[in-house]
Amino acid sequence: MVDRAALPTLEHAGVVDLVSDAVLDGVEVAGLDLSGIRAARVRLLETAVVDCSADELETTTLGCVDTYMASLRLQTWRCTNGSWRDATFERLRVGAWLADGTELLDVSISDCKVDLLSLRGAVAQRVTIRDCRIESLDLTEARITEVVIEGGVVGELLTSDAVITGLDVSRTELHMVGHAGSLRGLVMSEEQVKDLALSFAEYLGIVLVQNE
Repeated sequence: MVDRAALPTLEHAGVVDLVSDAVLDGVEVAGLDLSGIRAARVRLLETAVVDCSADELETTTLGCVDTYMASLRLQTWRCTNGSWRDATFERLRVGAWLADGTELLDVSISDCKVDLLSLRGAVAQRVTIRDCRIESLDLTEARITEVVIEGGVVGELLTSDAVITGLDVSRTELHMVGHAGSLRGLVMSEEQVKDLALSFAEYLGIVLVQNE
């Protein structure tokens, strides 16, 4: 995780610099419309991306090291099969954030609003998601270690075939959990378990009756 103030003095980069196989080292991308960019294998090193927008942005196999992203407004961001290390994401507004197959290590995501955050098949370790509103968080077939979600709201959590060795959701507002058979390693509060008991029972095929 990296703070903007911790980065060195950054040079300005433009849209023309965001092309496949580009290496952006010590630069700032700010105030740009990134719509329509399709750039694979971009590497961001000690770089800040702030106050940008896009309808469709595609940066597959994106590599981030010591990278700070903030105040982005994106309809769809396809950034699958990337590698993010020591990266911070703040105040993002994203419709579909598609990061399937990405490796996340020491990543912070805070104060974001996301309709869909898809981490299917991802590997996440030491990740903090704080004060975010995520309508659907898809961790299908992901490997999750030392991930904490605190504050904010998660509308739907999907964990089918995920390998979880540490996912703490006890301090967030959780509305629904899909695939209750893949919850080993999930940390929940007693109140959350009570609130979600009916959905767990439905998944397990339990027939509920009311005693007269």
